[in-house]
Amino acid sequence: MAFLDMFRRKDKSDDGGGDARMKYGSRGEEITYRRSEKTIEIGFSWSAGARLETDGIEKWRGGSSLTDAEKTQVFNDVLTFVKMTRGKPVVVINRDDPSQALWSNLCAKRQSDIARLEYTSDDEGLQLQRADWLETVRAGKQLIIDGVRVETEADVSRALERLKRKR
Repeated sequence: MAFLDMFRRKDKSDDGGGDARMKYGSRGEEITYRRSEKTIEIGFSWSAGARLETDGIEKWRGGSSLTDAEKTQVFNDVLTFVKMTRGKPVVVINRDDPSQALWSNLCAKRQSDIARLEYTSDDEGLQLQRADWLETVRAGKQLIIDGVRVETEADVSRALERLKRKR
């Protein structure tokens, strides 16, 4: 190994995951996971430490749903990748996610690789988004969501209604 190789970021997981390849997105706000010509973007952030969000592990790019076996493989590969490159993450599980029990079981099996678990819900996420957008509107800053100018609290409510997940 060349001296500089020690400082290069690895995109490939070393967990025996075969052809799985992972890399952090711009600003480290997601992880791109690729395996056998299938790709998925997984939520990841640095808010209060490394945070891995499980509720986005549901559909491959292109729209086909992941099986439970694929979700298990993706989760294990990504958790190992994050632990090796950024340390033990906080794993965020959405209570409204139909796979919530699967994520909880996987985290119980890998608890030594996880800093802690946090539970959230669709409503909690929307309320955080609402507070952020209202702060922007009240500061008099321009806010455009999906091409629509948002200027009032009622506009924020309408924008959030369009964002609600259909499960």
